[in-house]
Amino acid sequence: VAGDDTSYSLSVHDSSAATTGMIKGFITDKYLGTAVEGVIITTSFNRSAISQKIGDYRIFNCKQETGIAISTKHIKYLDYTTSVDVNELSITYKDMAITPDIDSDQQQGLSDVLWLLKHISQPDDQYSMKSPIKLSVLIELLILLSKR
Repeated sequence: VAGDDTSYSLSVHDSSAATTGMIKGFITDKYLGTAVEGVIITTSFNRSAISQKIGDYRIFNCKQETGIAISTKHIKYLDYTTSVDVNELSITYKDMAITPDIDSDQQQGLSDVLWLLKHISQPDDQYSMKSPIKLSVLIELLILLSKR
């Protein structure tokens, strides 16, 4: 077909674009409340991000019913898994507080508690009593250990 009144339109359609959203949030230390840098956040559909210096992360093109698995890089924390619902074309906020694993055995055990107790008594340590760590955290750890 040709002529002066002939026209056409060409476009590319991405069927997944209209059904994706974004997940964003902050990763913090469960006991200190401080930002954790270098945590790898991976979703069940192979999207990932790494938490930045202030603990923030963003994962783009997320599908609905997204499962987020967290693993760590350069930092010793227990693995953490959770799931969120993602709505199309919106941002889902998911902050996560992850638990330190001092001896990297993927369990919260006596060695972790003893290490923490040692460091809360050191005045210049990030885990000292000057830090935001509370007595309730130590009680929580001791209760956890007593259940084993």
